[in-house]
Amino acid sequence: MKYVAISKRIASWLGSARNTAGCAAGLCGIALGATGVVPAPYWPLATAALYAAGALAMPARRPTRPVPRPPDPRGPSDVPARHEAARHQATQHQATQHEAERHEARDSGGRAQVRDVLDAQIARLAGRSTPVEPDLVSAVRDLADAVREFLDDPGLAGRSHGPADSAGRAIERTVRDHLPGVLDEYLALPRLYATLHRRPDGRTPHQAAFDRLTLLSAVVHAVTAAAWRGDEGAVRAQAERLAREPLLARDEQPPDGGPDAPAPPGA
Repeated sequence: MKYVAISKRIASWLGSARNTAGCAAGLCGIALGATGVVPAPYWPLATAALYAAGALAMPARRPTRPVPRPPDPRGPSDVPARHEAARHQATQHQATQHEAERHEARDSGGRAQVRDVLDAQIARLAGRSTPVEPDLVSAVRDLADAVREFLDDPGLAGRSHGPADSAGRAIERTVRDHLPGVLDEYLALPRLYATLHRRPDGRTPHQAAFDRLTLLSAVVHAVTAAAWRGDEGAVRAQAERLAREPLLARDEQPPDGGPDAPAPPGA
């Protein structure tokens, strides 16, 4: 039995995402040795180090934890009542399962729409004739990665009620409302104005947009962590933060002028 258990663990590791990531990184070490970038005596060590780094960089999947069922408080002599209760419980279970399936179908459609919005916003930045600053593009991609981490998590995707459901709605609002709002306001500004004009708080519109995107990423990470803890209160607090956060208020107005018009006099 001991050897069977060891064999199962080895097979599980070979098919894991961490092993795949490690093998991909290890191939880079082999390529470095083959091209002579790493000398012959050292490329095996470089390959092993890259394999370990790739495997450790891949996060382990969190297993879903089964909820224990409470013991039956009824006694063994109450057979008819137990049979009736069992039929009633089976009916309730079927109704709950059907409702969960409908909810999961709606949630799956919502997740697909969230992905579409993310892809559209990233494509929108990449397709502009006037390039957007690299740090803003990176901030949008970081936000997209945080959202996809929530959407792709098998443990959270399987929870159709409670904190995970509330977290999904908060993240959906973040992607559908706040992200386009930040980009709409920023991209409507002339480039020189966006990078040189100073707002009353001393920041440029470019800095303000970057801070807003960073805040949205932080909220998504916090909501994901709260959903995993099952902390409904923390999820609601983050959702309320999005609604009340002054940093997300849309107050930047584009000045008159061409696409590279400077800040108006006296601004």
